[in-house]
Amino acid sequence: MSAHLEAGLVKGPDEAGRGFLIKLSVAAAAAGLHVETLRLRIRRGELAAVRGPHGAYFLTRAVVAAIRPPTRSARRSVAVESLEWTWLALAQRAEAQGATRNQQLAIDRIQSDPTLSKGLHRLFTVQRLRIAGLSSAEIADLTGVSRRHVRRLTRQSLTRSLELGLRRRARDLHGDSDEDDEEEDDLEGRLHQRFVARESRSARRIVAGIQRRLEESGFRYHQRPRQPRDMFIPKRLAPAHKMSKLDRETIRHLLDGGLSAEEVSAIRLVGIGQDELNELVLRSLSANST
Repeated sequence: MSAHLEAGLVKGPDEAGRGFLIKLSVAAAAAGLHVETLRLRIRRGELAAVRGPHGAYFLTRAVVAAIRPPTRSARRSVAVESLEWTWLALAQRAEAQGATRNQQLAIDRIQSDPTLSKGLHRLFTVQRLRIAGLSSAEIADLTGVSRRHVRRLTRQSLTRSLELGLRRRARDLHGDSDEDDEEEDDLEGRLHQRFVARESRSARRIVAGIQRRLEESGFRYHQRPRQPRDMFIPKRLAPAHKMSKLDRETIRHLLDGGLSAEEVSAIRLVGIGQDELNELVLRSLSANST
C-alpha cells in the first residue's frame, strides 16, 4: 500500500474484522476521483462503506483496491481549416435566432477579418466548433481558452452578442479612417441604434404585460423610493431592484412556468423587478410540484 493510503488508515480493524479502514477523502485521492463521486456511489449502494462515530464514511482496503480509476475519452486531432462549412451552419443558427440583416453581415465581415472583433470571432469559433460535434476539451485545445470559458461561450446568444458588439462598435468609432468608410460605419451605427431602440420598446411592452398580469393576480412588488431627480410621478413606480441577468436555471423555471421564449428574451433585454422575477420562479415551482 502506498504511503498516501497508509497516512489515511484508521487505527484498528472494523467490527467485521476486514482490516484497517481508510478515510473517504484519502481513498478518493488515491483513485483519482472526487470525494463527492465516491460519496454518491456509496449512497447509491455501489460501494460498501463503514460509518464513523461522527457520520463520516470509511472504506476497507479491498473496496479501495476495487475502485476503477476514471477513464478519459481520447481527444481527436482536428484542423480548424477543415471546418469552414460550419460558418454557414452558424449563420443559419443566427438566422433561426432572429438575427437582423446587419447582424448577418457582421458575421461575414468578422469571418473575413477577425481583427474587427476578436471577442465575437472567438464566440463564433466556439459555437461553430460545437456545431461540428467537438467536445469542450477539444475546442479548448484548438482555441486556447479554458473549458469553462468554452462552456460559457456555448451558452451565449448569438443575436444578443452581435447586438452588443455592433453597439460597442458604433460607440467606439474613431476619426482616422477614410471618409467613405467613416460614413458607412456611421450609417450602420445609426441604423443599429434605431434597431436597438425599437427592440427595447417592444421588450418593455412585453415586460409590462407580465407585470400587469402579476398585479392583476394580487402580487405587489417592492417599489423604488421617489428620487429628487424625478420630474413626474409615473403611472407605475419602478421596482426597488431590477434584474436582467438570468442564469440557465432561472430561464428554465420561467419557461416551465408558462412564459414564452420571447418574454424571457424581453426580460433579459430590459430587466424586471427582482421581486417579480422571484414570484415568477416561485409560481413555476409551485405549479410543477403539484
